[in-house]
Amino acid sequence: MTTRNLLPLLFSLLITSSAWGVIALNGPTDDWTAIELGGRSDFLDDEQAQSSAGDIVGDDIGGNQLGFYKQYETGGAAGNAGDFLAFRVRVGNDGKAHLYIGVDIISDGPATGTDTDIDFYIGFDFGNNNSNQDNITFYNPGSDLNVSPATSSFSSEFVYKQGSDLDFSTYGQLTGVSSTNDSALFNSLPGSTNDINGDGQDYFVSFQVEMSVLNAVYLGMTGNSGNPDITASTEMSFVVTTSTNGSNFNQDFGGVPKDFDDTETWSDLGISSSTYTADGTSPVPEPATYALLFGFFVMGFAAVRRRR
Repeated sequence: MTTRNLLPLLFSLLITSSAWGVIALNGPTDDWTAIELGGRSDFLDDEQAQSSAGDIVGDDIGGNQLGFYKQYETGGAAGNAGDFLAFRVRVGNDGKAHLYIGVDIISDGPATGTDTDIDFYIGFDFGNNNSNQDNITFYNPGSDLNVSPATSSFSSEFVYKQGSDLDFSTYGQLTGVSSTNDSALFNSLPGSTNDINGDGQDYFVSFQVEMSVLNAVYLGMTGNSGNPDITASTEMSFVVTTSTNGSNFNQDFGGVPKDFDDTETWSDLGISSSTYTADGTSPVPEPATYALLFGFFVMGFAAVRRRR
């Protein structure tokens, strides 16, 4: 089954879905989960194209003003009905560009068996508040391996929201960074600024999608061949990238400097995020961490028994 075969279902979901779990996109960063990439959320002035638009900005991991966030809100209905998943990315200015969030669903298995492979992208065309450009779209990753920048491609599958929609501002926003939406600025934390890269006010690109729609699109792209539904507890990892032309990833990748080997995998480059559940506010521990904790538990239990 393709996504196009699911269009009647998707249309019905858009008509009947509830806004119970809708997220306040311009809310403070304290309401969002900062997504961990490799080393830092991004490097300054590392855009690839001859344009400053779409330059992802953020400070070191563990800092107060990171470049990539997510948020989940539960609608309170059965399953994922009324649930929303949102993303926020900090960029250097409000120039017209295209943002893509690549999502790897961990449970369906990577193509290489060992590394992140992108299952789908969610894109947001933004800039200068141009309603003809501001679309939120799901993208199929295509037939390439999709395990590195050099092996990735995408094609449009389903336009979720258009800038001309009367309710678009509920689903997508481009807002200047200020003390209203940046908790570090609100709390006057040391070094906090609304201009990380020193070229004018930074902006937050924020958008959200209904989980019921996301799940239907995902199942349509994968042919619904035994893949489980995406729910709040589904484990996933992310990549974030931008484009100036909307046809390839030609601008910025979160987590790496301007010069890097695009044949290396997402994970080796540090572009791929840690693993989170859809509603998780911290990374899912690695299997080795569970093994270590279990080892500590066994040793502690043995010590208690000896004392008895």
